[in-house]
Amino acid sequence: MPTLQESQSSELDLRAFLRILRRRLWVLVLVPVVVAGASLITAGVKTPKYRASAELLIGRTQAETIFNPLAAAYIDPSRSLANQIRVLQSDEVAQQARDKLGFAAVVTARASATEDVITLSAVDVDAKRSATIVNAYAKAYLDYRRTSGESEILTAQTELRRQIDAAQARVDLLDSQLSQAPPAKRDQIRVTQADDRQTLLAQLVDQRSQLSKLDAAANVERGGAQLLSPAKVPGTAFAPNIKRSGVFGVAVGIMLGLGMALLLDYLDNRIRGEEDLIHISRNLPIVGLVPTLAGWRNRKSTHIATIEEPNSSVAEAYRALRTSIQFLGLDRALRTLQITSPVSGEGKTTTIVNLAVALARAGQRVVLVDCDLRRPRIHEFLGLDAELGFTSVLVGDIALSAALQRVPDVE
Repeated sequence: MPTLQESQSSELDLRAFLRILRRRLWVLVLVPVVVAGASLITAGVKTPKYRASAELLIGRTQAETIFNPLAAAYIDPSRSLANQIRVLQSDEVAQQARDKLGFAAVVTARASATEDVITLSAVDVDAKRSATIVNAYAKAYLDYRRTSGESEILTAQTELRRQIDAAQARVDLLDSQLSQAPPAKRDQIRVTQADDRQTLLAQLVDQRSQLSKLDAAANVERGGAQLLSPAKVPGTAFAPNIKRSGVFGVAVGIMLGLGMALLLDYLDNRIRGEEDLIHISRNLPIVGLVPTLAGWRNRKSTHIATIEEPNSSVAEAYRALRTSIQFLGLDRALRTLQITSPVSGEGKTTTIVNLAVALARAGQRVVLVDCDLRRPRIHEFLGLDAELGFTSVLVGDIALSAALQRVPDVE
């Protein structure tokens, strides 16, 4: 069971993830649109392709059925179909198909998982030609199977006739031995020959029966395969699939957009709000947050919210900052505050002037020192003379007390 701390951590991680998605929403929208558009354009300029298919039913040859009627029970169907696919893809079948077509073509063969069926397919930029290729390959394969079956039957017939002739010769030999024996010994010879004669005669009956079946099968031999359904000319192209390309582009775009959003957020080291500030400050205390002051970046204009708009949210934020600083000084008196930032234009002058006014109006005696030697602006905000100041005191031209100036309208 997850602990309270783990649950809170998961909630924080989820909130951080959702915050990233909201912040990078433009990436999540733009990237899928661009990728999907590119997919659709690419699919639109591709040449249409057509696929035609035919089905072949694979069985055993007549010779196999005659000589081994129980063989089907011991043959692995998947292996048998795999063997026939190898035959389909053999050079001899390909050459026969090439002779019929007048050009070389490529077909694919797929075996059914539940039936003794092989599906032949061909892809071409011309719909009619795709069907022609498949039918040519199917006919070449059937012709090859039929020729092989006929050759197998012929070989079996020749072998059976040889065996029949050999068995008949042995029977004739037994008859000759019996006829040449003296009449008194013929009964004894018949008894001696009985087992051999019976075996030979049974063998002759079986072989003649097989030969008769082979003679009949030779007239109907189809090679053990037949065309279930010839290839028809496809009416529509199967590729490119505009709809599928669009869906695929959107899916890939979403994944890429999500990855880009996370990467951009990881590389972005800007502070955008309170959560970012809390995340990077780690153990450092955050004493206050001040809303953006419109026009504060304009060097030609000055604005002191705590004087000009004392009831505004900005002025209230500076008073809250003053209170936080006062709380920090409960244990140890704070005599000096330094306001700084890494680069110019981040609001140091605006912050310190408003904070000084807020502290003064809370009854504190405040001395405000502008230590920015490149772009001093405090005198502009407060309407003071900049002839004598911090640098004059440092080089010893005047004493500190002589450099201090009172701010008009702020005690």
